Amino acid sequence: MSNNNEVLHKHSCAVDTVHVCNGSDSVSRYDTFAKDKKKDFCDGDSKCNKSLNLFLSVEKDNFKDEQIAMRTLKKKQKLDSLPKIKVSSEHILQTNYLKNNYVVFEDPFNGQKILEVHDSINGGIHYLDKDSVSFSCILLPRQSSLSAIGRKHLNLCKVLDKLHTFDGAQINRKIDKGNNSPSSVYGKMVLQGSVGLSKQTFPKNKEQEYNTLIKFINRMEHALCEYVDTRALNGIKNNRHIVNWKGLTNENLCAASLATSKNYYSHAHMDKSFFFTMHQVNVPIEYKSKMPVCQYFCFPQFGLAIAIRPGDILLFNPNIYHCLSMKTENYKTDVHVTSAYIKTAHTGDNNNRQELTDIQDHYFHAYTC
Repeated sequence: MSNNNEVLHKHSCAVDTVHVCNGSDSVSRYDTFAKDKKKDFCDGDSKCNKSLNLFLSVEKDNFKDEQIAMRTLKKKQKLDSLPKIKVSSEHILQTNYLKNNYVVFEDPFNGQKILEVHDSINGGIHYLDKDSVSFSCILLPRQSSLSAIGRKHLNLCKVLDKLHTFDGAQINRKIDKGNNSPSSVYGKMVLQGSVGLSKQTFPKNKEQEYNTLIKFINRMEHALCEYVDTRALNGIKNNRHIVNWKGLTNENLCAASLATSKNYYSHAHMDKSFFFTMHQVNVPIEYKSKMPVCQYFCFPQFGLAIAIRPGDILLFNPNIYHCLSMKTENYKTDVHVTSAYIKTAHTGDNNNRQELTDIQDHYFHAYTC
């Protein structure tokens, strides 16, 4: 029977060998590794098992760190492969001008105000600060977006149409005065001029429609996790752990509300949202890799616009000036414009009178003067 020191030494050598392995199955490899080592070295000896369990508990963290490192590396390679979207200094509109004027882009190519258009089915990313992984937008490669959707958008368009017919107690409905487009918001609503949140609930006989929307949000969030830097995602998860905000479901990370409109366009504005917003346009036709542009998502303070085709997924920073162009003449059918987001007020239940928890109080004093 080997003594404990010999066991630990042999295990250290074995772990070093296993760490050379490459792949995403490090957790399963760890389980196999631990089971085999217990059998090989301890042979039922309780003292040996106790010592070995302590050693393996540390090694489990090493395997976990290895898995995180591999995911981070793959994510970095994926982000580095995206085309870089550059600021067009020639076409920049100053934020003061955007704040004091109603700026709409019917077509970023023509008119009094022109923007530099990024048009690529390979996606693209515009960093505000790459070192801190801060971005204004990430356009996913079209093939990634279409793979996430399949043909599910056809049923989604039908459900989005139905949303506009639901009773006001079940959905927040309005008509956008600027372009006469129906607009509906489902989820947790920030009460204006009051404390707290309200929540629209689906009709009991509309469970299928509800499931369609939730699956849509889940697909968007999955796509988000594939392309947002791991450090940023960890920051979001840590924030949620501290604040414990509620999404549309308990599983949703970045979506407390879903807003959808038909044939919608907007003026340049900023939103009081937390983190980034997930945006997609859909039309009730079959999707192909190569399709005409449907709309342009504009960032006038950077002088640029992103060409959007049906089914494309765009992640954008709502705290910078942005707007959506009118739909192009390529599409005569209704265009469903849908965004999922979490507002800053959502994270605190729109209630500044709440008592802070111990962990919230700790971070409040750690990061405030």
